[in-house]
Amino acid sequence: MKKTALITGATSGIGEACARKFAEGGYNLILTARREEKLAEIKAQLEAEDVRVLIDDRNEKIGRKIRDNEMKHIPYMLIVGEKEAAEEKVNVRVQGGKGGEPETMTVAEFVQRVHAEVEEQLGEFK
Repeated sequence: MKKTALITGATSGIGEACARKFAEGGYNLILTARREEKLAEIKAQLEAEDVRVLIDDRNEKIGRKIRDNEMKHIPYMLIVGEKEAAEEKVNVRVQGGKGGEPETMTVAEFVQRVHAEVEEQLGEFK
């Protein structure tokens, strides 16, 4: 089963870079941002690469979008607010609070973390 990631601020900068990196990793994506036309463009590009993408374009505050997507059991949500964008980092929330409080890290650090988790889970079947 493919993992899904919610990425905010996905139309430029670190948010867009995250979306592309997760797409390369085979994730299903839920994208949200202020610029709807840019979201549609990114969605088309990713779908051309056979990546499942959903856009949360509701006229809701980001907190509401996060809560709603938590109810959908999205394994990882990457939040890119103004602070994270300025630092070129993402705020990572793990579904169900696994792993404790949300952490701020670079995309590369997050990718390493996910790869380590996958290796650990696969190790159980070897």
